[in-house]
Parts: sequence; C-alpha cells; structure tokens
Amino acid sequence: QKGYIEYFSSLGESAEKEQKRLSTDKTLLHILGKRYLYNTKKLQEGKFSIQSCGMWVLSRVILQDLKLREFQSLFSRKVTVNSSDDLVSIMVLLLYSQV
Repeated sequence: QKGYIEYFSSLGESAEKEQKRLSTDKTLLHILGKRYLYNTKKLQEGKFSIQSCGMWVLSRVILQDLKLREFQSLFSRKVTVNSSDDLVSIMVLLLYSQV
C-alpha cells in the first residue's frame, strides 16, 4: 500500500511484539511510526532459528516487488520434490526473479 512501510517477520509477529519478546529498545518502533503493515502469517516453521529467519528476510528482499499477500501465497501450498531437476529448480528460483 502506498505511504506504508512494511515490517517483515517470518514468525508473523508485529514489531511491537518482537520488540517486547527480544527486549530491545524502541528505536525500531520510532522509525516505523504509525503507518506500517506487517506479515501476520507465520511462514517460518519449527523452533525459532536466526538462520532460517535470515533466509526468509533475504527471500522477502529479493521478492520485494511482490505485494505481501502475493509473497505469502507462494508458501501456502505443499511442495513435493520428485527429482533432482525439481530440487535444482527450487534452489535457483530466487536468482531467476532478479533477471
């Protein structure tokens, strides 16, 4: 949406909730201001891991031209890998998005 900043958390949490959980200062909240939207859909599975969190953020940055709901919909289906061709296609998919 125009005029809004996007705050992305693969855990589907608001900036306020993450700020409280991580016990960080409120600098981020001041930067975001009142007009921001955020991912409310939990995309990251399993236990919290900074490694997978970082991969989610990098994926969102690479696919920044997608609206948030479009990005979310990419992960709404189960993916089955049937061959090595499928696997390598998945591995390089984000590179093709930059062409």
